[in-house]
Amino acid sequence: MYLESLCLGSDHGMCVDNMKFLDVDTVEGVFEAGGIIGLGPQGVNDDESIVHKLSEAGIIEAARVGINLEDPQDLSLSSTISFGYYEKERIEGGDDGLNWFTNVANDSWAVTALTPITYDGLELSSSTKSKVAHIDTGNVHLKVPKAEFVMLQRMILQADPSIDTYQQEKYEGLIMKSKKPCKELAPLLKDLTVTLHQC
Repeated sequence: MYLESLCLGSDHGMCVDNMKFLDVDTVEGVFEAGGIIGLGPQGVNDDESIVHKLSEAGIIEAARVGINLEDPQDLSLSSTISFGYYEKERIEGGDDGLNWFTNVANDSWAVTALTPITYDGLELSSSTKSKVAHIDTGNVHLKVPKAEFVMLQRMILQADPSIDTYQQEKYEGLIMKSKKPCKELAPLLKDLTVTLHQC
C-alpha cells in the first residue's frame, strides 16, 4: 500500500492528496481496466472514501455519487457517473421519482430486501425473514440464499438447459453462467423481483 494523489474527471480537476493505493502483482483471468476506484461509503475501518475526501476538501458539493447504467448493446446511449450531485433529468419522474433506502452495511452498500423473492411471479421461498441485498456496480453477480438458488436454477434451466451451474473455487455457493450473449439470453428469461425496504 502507498499514498499518492488521485484525480478524477476528463480535465483531472477533482484531485485529493494522500489517497491509499493497493498494488496488485498478479491478476487471475482477463482484466482490461488499468485499476479500480472503490465507491463504497466511508467505513468504520481504515478504508477511505474518495467521495468523502472530495467532499471534505470542498471540491464537490456533497458526498454523493450518481450512477446511470445504460444498455451496453445500445451504442446510442452512454452510461454516466456524477460526483457531488445526481443527474435528476435521468431519473424517471425527477425528484418525485427518487426513492431513498437506508444503508444497512458498515463499509459497503446494502439494503433490506423484503420477502418473498419471486421469479416470473412465483415465490422462491416460503421464508418470511428479511434479507440483506448488497449493491455493487462493479460486480454483475446477483447472490441469493441457497434455497432460493435451487428453485431459481430449476426454473431457468427449463428456459435454457445450456446454462452451466458450477461450484466456484475459493467461494461458497453455486454459480450459473451462460456462454450466450445477453441479447440472446434475455428473451428466454423472466422477471426476478426483489422488494426493497424504503426509508
